[in-house]
Amino acid sequence: MDISQLLSMGSSRATRLCKAFIVAVVTSLVAAMCVVVQPAVAQARSECSGGSYSNLHWKDGSPGVKDGVYNGRSEQAQVEFDWEVPNSATKGDTFYIQLPEELVTVNTGLLQLKNNSGVVVAEANIIGNSKKVEFTLTEVVDKKFEVKGKAHFTVEWDRDSKSNLPEKGFGTVKNPGKLRFDGCGSGNLNGVYTPDGPAGVRHESGKSGEYFGPKDVDGKTHHLFGWTVFVGSDTGTSSFSVTDTPPEGHKFSCDSKFAEGNWSPIILEATTESGTTPTNVIQIGTGVKHTGKHNLTLSNHAQKVQWEPVRTLGAHGFEIDCQEKSLTVNFPYGVDPRTGPRIVLTTHTEVKPIPGSRITNKASINGKDVEGSVVIPSAGGWAEGKLGGFAFRKQATGLERGLEKSFDFEWTCHHKNDLNKETNKGSTSLKSGESHHVSDQDKGTICNLKEKNADVEGYGRVTKWIVNGKTQESESVEVEASAKNEQAAIIEVTNSYTKKEEKPKTGSFKVTKKVKGLSTNHKDIQYPFTYTCTKEGADTKSGNFTITGEGEQVIDNIPAGYSCSVTEDTEKATVKGYSLVANVSGPVTIVADQIQEILVNNLYSQGKGSFSITKELQDPSNIAAGKKFSFEYECENKDLNFKTGGTVGPIGAGEKATVKDIPAGSICTIKEQDAKVPGADLKVSGLDESIIVGNDEKNVKVTNTYSVWRANIVLSKEITGSTSSALLEKPFEVDYVCVLGTRKRGGKVTVTAKTPIVISDLRSGSECTFTENTKDLDVKSARFNPAGSTTKTTVKVGDKGTNVSAKLINDYKELGKVSLTKVIGGLSADAWGSTGQNPREFDVEVTYKDASGDNKTQTLKISEDKITQLPALPAGTEIKIREIMPNNSALTTWSTPGYSSADGSAVVRDNGDGSATIIVPANSFDKPALVKVRNTANIPWWWSLLILVPFVVPHLVPSDSGSSSSATSTSTPQKPAAPSTQQPAPVKEKQKPKKTLAVTGASVHMVLIFGLILTMTGGAFFVMRRRQD
Repeated sequence: MDISQLLSMGSSRATRLCKAFIVAVVTSLVAAMCVVVQPAVAQARSECSGGSYSNLHWKDGSPGVKDGVYNGRSEQAQVEFDWEVPNSATKGDTFYIQLPEELVTVNTGLLQLKNNSGVVVAEANIIGNSKKVEFTLTEVVDKKFEVKGKAHFTVEWDRDSKSNLPEKGFGTVKNPGKLRFDGCGSGNLNGVYTPDGPAGVRHESGKSGEYFGPKDVDGKTHHLFGWTVFVGSDTGTSSFSVTDTPPEGHKFSCDSKFAEGNWSPIILEATTESGTTPTNVIQIGTGVKHTGKHNLTLSNHAQKVQWEPVRTLGAHGFEIDCQEKSLTVNFPYGVDPRTGPRIVLTTHTEVKPIPGSRITNKASINGKDVEGSVVIPSAGGWAEGKLGGFAFRKQATGLERGLEKSFDFEWTCHHKNDLNKETNKGSTSLKSGESHHVSDQDKGTICNLKEKNADVEGYGRVTKWIVNGKTQESESVEVEASAKNEQAAIIEVTNSYTKKEEKPKTGSFKVTKKVKGLSTNHKDIQYPFTYTCTKEGADTKSGNFTITGEGEQVIDNIPAGYSCSVTEDTEKATVKGYSLVANVSGPVTIVADQIQEILVNNLYSQGKGSFSITKELQDPSNIAAGKKFSFEYECENKDLNFKTGGTVGPIGAGEKATVKDIPAGSICTIKEQDAKVPGADLKVSGLDESIIVGNDEKNVKVTNTYSVWRANIVLSKEITGSTSSALLEKPFEVDYVCVLGTRKRGGKVTVTAKTPIVISDLRSGSECTFTENTKDLDVKSARFNPAGSTTKTTVKVGDKGTNVSAKLINDYKELGKVSLTKVIGGLSADAWGSTGQNPREFDVEVTYKDASGDNKTQTLKISEDKITQLPALPAGTEIKIREIMPNNSALTTWSTPGYSSADGSAVVRDNGDGSATIIVPANSFDKPALVKVRNTANIPWWWSLLILVPFVVPHLVPSDSGSSSSATSTSTPQKPAAPSTQQPAPVKEKQKPKKTLAVTGASVHMVLIFGLILTMTGGAFFVMRRRQD
């Protein structure tokens, strides 16, 4: 809808719409103005409400600044300025500095500007690669007025900026460019950055460095430094090495985690005619491109991006050996002289570097030292609401790390209207960065402030005083103190140090030659010398010179600190017919601008020499330890009609004996005395030939090799007292110990009676003791007899290779066994013997000594056809045996027993009194010896009277015929007839006669006949049994 359309509407409606349109337009314009204007106002208030800066300049001592121009391509510079805060500022207000396009900040972290009490007034967090530095005020500004101060921070060239410095550069040497700083203030500083040179430019050997800043690794903060070693194009086309050691407190980064961006901590590259080579590629001496080998620990992306793409070129260009405290890069085929590689490496330290300090590092390129340094970027300033008097602060730049120095100040004050009246004085010591406030001064007081002991050895110094913004160079300044309610006068004292590049100081040394003992015919002898001068970490200086006769030679231009020594060629100084002793002093240490002296004295003696004998032993058994040796010698020189001899020594192993004053040309023979050692073979070397004595000392080394004798002992076992096969097979354990001096050897062996044991490789002369283990020596058929045994013996080992016998004897008591059985004879044998229904048992009493020697008596029961065995007893044991006689009865009469051996194996002595002695036979253990105990059992004698019954009975019993009784006759018993060898026929038992026969005549005759038969039968039976027994 346009204006004409609005007008075409009704007047009232149009009026309302027009008013609304006008209001909307005005509102939009106002809103637009608010959008445009208000942010600008807010921005001005938020960024510069805290103050402004002025007096912008390059800080004195900046490493990359020379003559007020920042021209260091790879170095940094420090921007310094004054700042002040308006009284309207409050806590949280800020002011800032905007950097020019060509510069960026260097990461120095939090910068705090503190007053004299250590309270922070303003602070800024300075990060790297930034174009802006902003300061924020603290609550101090709420309490103090006219707060002001001075501050500085570090910048470097921004090679990645839009201004394209590497290609276009900035300014020229004759016409430096203007670096414009903006923000809450403004200023222009001079700078020159020359563009990078064309590709393929040769370069010389050198080194540079830069500070990368802090990095957290494994929970710790490490500060990283980058170093570039430029290997000169002319270093060589054959093998050489570059070596480097890290700065003090630093370590080489051999792991990607200690490198920026976790890239490779060490890389090599080169600029060639065709441009920059790929990373980790160089041109070797033949012009061929190769990569190299390394022992680095790489991250994945470092491996893939910086190393793997060039692997196909072959790893022949270089070899990196990276250790924490050393770095070696070897170039086995040199470098192309048309270019030169660059070694880019990193070091790291956990110690935070001091801002403004200088870190220096040296490397060696094929023996040539190159040095680079890094000035630690710094940012600082001081600000105080200081009132009255004056305040001064100390700054020192250019000193190497570790050179922490205190600076002494003193001041004297007087009133400006009375210069001769001193009103105040004082002194203090400050370190770099510290300040001091002298406040107790009256208005109008003039104070002279002077610095003392500011010089540092090896450094040049320039001291600048800035008093209330005005600069002057002197050793002291005067300042007028402010009133107590006024801002204190501000003094900044800066010492800029530069390390002096002094030429190496040199000195000299003189060799003075003296000759004694030669005739004048030899005064023009030429004496050759070699000198060598060394210093740790430096090249060796050496050379040759000759002195004729007695004289001197001066060697000049030797660097101070070197140690120099001289060696004479004594072979060429030798004169025939003379012996030479040359004494050379030194070495000497070279002192700058001084001449040191080395004396060389040649002492000649006509025609005499010496020989020495050194004794050595090869004695692994230490048999000749401590022995001393003497030698007999005889020397003869027939041309001089000289002959001498004698004895030298005694000397021990490793010792030497010398025979002196032997005319040169003499032939000497040497013999060793009493070198043999008992029990060992000896071999002597070194005395095989005679020696010829010259003008010097002839050394003879005599070596005695001893081999100890070794021999054997044959240990045998003898068994006595028994022939048991079990003993012949039984193994016996024997412990042995052989002792020779302090040496002992022992062990355990097993021996049998059949097989001796040989203990070999024993030292001859050793005393060996053999002790048998006497436990469990008994066997089944024999008992060990300790009293008759030899279970311990000692023998001495014989001479070399001999066998010495040792014998252990075990005596045994062999066991045997005896058994008893009963034999019964006589007329009644059948009744009591084994054929009877109840064989009778007979008691016998035996007495003997058992195997342990104790007397024992026991009663045994024996019977016919039954064997009773006695206990096993040692062979030869006597057993006394006695039968306990059985009682006679009406039917049996027992005879005295008899004893006999059943098989003849046992000795049986029948004592004839019913007892016997039995000797236990050998070899009867398994088959006991059987002894018979014999008795005869007969009917009583009075049974023979039965024969008279037929004669007596007729007379006692009346007969039918009435005959008278016959006369009774008595008869004496007859001795039994000799026993028959025939076994009597068995006699049938007769029936008893009937009682009725007693009264008949026939019966009497039958009784008589029966009695006779019975008597004859009994007698025959008795005789037969006796013979059988």
